[in-house]
Amino acid sequence: MWVDGDGLPMCGLIFPNDSALGIGSTCALLALAPTFSRHPKAVTAPFGSWQVTLTNTGTEPVVFDAYVERDDVALGQNTGARQSYFEDKWYDTSGNIDSFVDHPDNPTPIRRSGTFNSLSTGQHTVSVGGIRRQPTLTGEFARYSPRKPDPDASRSQRPGVKKVPDTLAPSDDNPALWGVLGAGSLSGSVVRLAGTSSAAPQEARRLINQP
Repeated sequence: MWVDGDGLPMCGLIFPNDSALGIGSTCALLALAPTFSRHPKAVTAPFGSWQVTLTNTGTEPVVFDAYVERDDVALGQNTGARQSYFEDKWYDTSGNIDSFVDHPDNPTPIRRSGTFNSLSTGQHTVSVGGIRRQPTLTGEFARYSPRKPDPDASRSQRPGVKKVPDTLAPSDDNPALWGVLGAGSLSGSVVRLAGTSSAAPQEARRLINQP
């Protein structure tokens, strides 16, 4: 645990021996304090690049997955805050159309496939990916969504981990018009919501409506 000059923790590590589903795998959570706060007494962590080192003390090779869980800025806000992300020289962050697809010949360990907006460990969890309501020549998948099937399915993977969504639902109207219309906070109003979080409720409603 790292502490600041006053002895207050800037980060914490939670590492249970067993998972809720039993022995065989677990997850380590490394949580950092925010890098900025408007409260002068709040603990903040240093901004910039962080390096996490894992050491295998056993005799067998281990396959692990690393995820960055980050918060989006609230709708209608512009704070200038930056989201956390992994760094690698081979990882394409150009934003070009081809950069949103994982290519098997790219040696970077960072992959867009297999990413989710949150981790779930339930035995009957349903994951939902986002697609475009009007597909074009650039494809049917929303840029931010994992694809199905996985375009880089040959890489090593832990058993029992889902890399692709169970099902798909529209989360963008088309490449130029991101998001789908949802109910607004005022009576009779609508708001455009983008992301797989707008695809998941559609699948939830479909499941509820099943006889």
